[in-house]
Amino acid sequence: MGKYEKLASDIIKNVGGKENINSVFHCVTRLRFSLKDESKANDDFFKDSDEIVTLMKSGGQYQVVIGNHVPDVYKDVLQVSGLSADVGSDSDQKDEKIGQKILGYIQAIFMPYLSVLSAAGIIKGLATIFDIAGWIPAGSGLGILIAAIGDSVFYFMPVYVAYTFSTKIGLNKFIGITVALSLIHPSVTGIAEDTFIFGVNVAGLSYSSTVLPAIFGVVVAHFVAKFFDKVIPDVVKTFLTPLFTLLITVPLVYVFIGPVANGISDKIYMVISALTTTSPIIAGAISAFFWQILVIFGVHGALIVPSIIALIQGTPDIFISFIGVAPFAQMAVVLMMWLKTKDPKKRSLMLPAWISGVFGVTEPAIYGFTLPNIKLFIAGCIAAAVGGAYIGMTNAYTYRMAGLGIFSIPGAVSAENPANLMNFLVGHAISIVLALIFTFVLYKEEDTNVNEEAASKAKDKLGIKKSEIIIQPVKGQVLPLNQVNDKAFADGLLGKGVAIVPNDGKLISPVDGTVTALFPTKHAIGITSDNGAEILIHVGLNTVELKGEGFDVKVEQGDKVKAKDLLMEIDFNLIQDKGYDITTPVIVTNTKDYLDVIPVTNSKEKIIEVVF
Repeated sequence: MGKYEKLASDIIKNVGGKENINSVFHCVTRLRFSLKDESKANDDFFKDSDEIVTLMKSGGQYQVVIGNHVPDVYKDVLQVSGLSADVGSDSDQKDEKIGQKILGYIQAIFMPYLSVLSAAGIIKGLATIFDIAGWIPAGSGLGILIAAIGDSVFYFMPVYVAYTFSTKIGLNKFIGITVALSLIHPSVTGIAEDTFIFGVNVAGLSYSSTVLPAIFGVVVAHFVAKFFDKVIPDVVKTFLTPLFTLLITVPLVYVFIGPVANGISDKIYMVISALTTTSPIIAGAISAFFWQILVIFGVHGALIVPSIIALIQGTPDIFISFIGVAPFAQMAVVLMMWLKTKDPKKRSLMLPAWISGVFGVTEPAIYGFTLPNIKLFIAGCIAAAVGGAYIGMTNAYTYRMAGLGIFSIPGAVSAENPANLMNFLVGHAISIVLALIFTFVLYKEEDTNVNEEAASKAKDKLGIKKSEIIIQPVKGQVLPLNQVNDKAFADGLLGKGVAIVPNDGKLISPVDGTVTALFPTKHAIGITSDNGAEILIHVGLNTVELKGEGFDVKVEQGDKVKAKDLLMEIDFNLIQDKGYDITTPVIVTNTKDYLDVIPVTNSKEKIIEVVF
């Protein structure tokens, strides 16, 4: 298991358990669940958890916003739940509305390999840069190999589509993949001479770098396979069903359905292109202004699909350029907030959020800082709109699918249109500069912790003001908690903290607070600080078996205490003579109520810092 095993377990539990999950996959920042019954999920857990940014429900999906590390959390969710890494079958989702189903199909087809698609686009952009600069000529051996790496994902796109869509609708994945591979086999791709199949001239047909033919092919194969599964005896259906499915599906799609699918794809992009070219300035401004709002509600993924398809097919796209300025505008807002604030805690949180946004992941910054200050969020949207308008005015296209944030830049590189990259960068610079100016004028230090409802109840503790120090309650060597010879303490299951190997018998209060728990066996004491930290001091391991022998308690449950007040005296020699480990864990049992609980093992007095 990975380091997010406990978080994964909590997530599975609070979505209603494994049995309530139809499917789960992730995008850049979110776990996207399709649940059988959303009423079984515990919404409050996801909205209140310090390890989760927030919860969104959109497009029939239960979206748990995690942040940049969502791939690692996703892996642990799969391991904890035993779910497959596949997208998940659609069979249990009969009650979804048609719009939700369509959105679910789109996301299931494209999201699983979007990161690889982006990486390939970046490689293609870098290859162009290397060639222009003369570092790695395109015709050199290494240049050819690098180009092949970038081109492979796009060329074999039908295979990716066939795999994810077959998984989604429940077709044998290898039948789907074989259909796609057959369509792009070199012997039937771009045939130069007139060649007839069923009386149809198939010369020039090509399905490499396409999407819709593979989708239609999988649909046809799905129904053909279902038919033969019903009529073929079980003893031979294992190989006869794929046999007949492929022999029927591939010719049908290659000759008749594929050309229609390509035509539909061309028409869709023509319509979108017409909308963006009729008034590109207005289109750019509107797209850039609303993009981050759509991101908040988690419905942005479907809108970029036509652009992704166009880029896969090698057609430059401007919509990707429009929306690309929006994250940079929001990041500029956070950067100026960081520059202006004098609160070190706010600064320490803003900087990582800003860095995350520079790489295209804006949720931490939006939910943590710009939305709670709604006027700054809107200012960022307006700045983005101006940058988007400039992109439209100068026709700064994206030429290939690339990454998010700064990794989108290689996508705008064009050897045939060198000015394109400059216009692309200027559009982004306009958004950044305007957002910085707007924030400089509008930002007020005292406003940073208000409008929590406007932040969709995102982690309210991101607007922190202070921390609490927990001092060492007994003299001795301070150790990391994971060195305790007890799994519950060592794994942090009871909360974060430290362990102490005592060399003195006096146990003092680590905080100002109240004695809220005093065990009859005297081996453990609980104190709640005046600021709310619930601290457990567990003297030794398994010392409950001593039934109070060796412990002289000086306080009673309910007593008010000050830091360094004597709580009890302990005969550690007696405890050791009886064979018990005297290692004493000191933990904050309500760790989840705080932004962070920071163990300190190198201080003379402080052992834990609780961050509000």
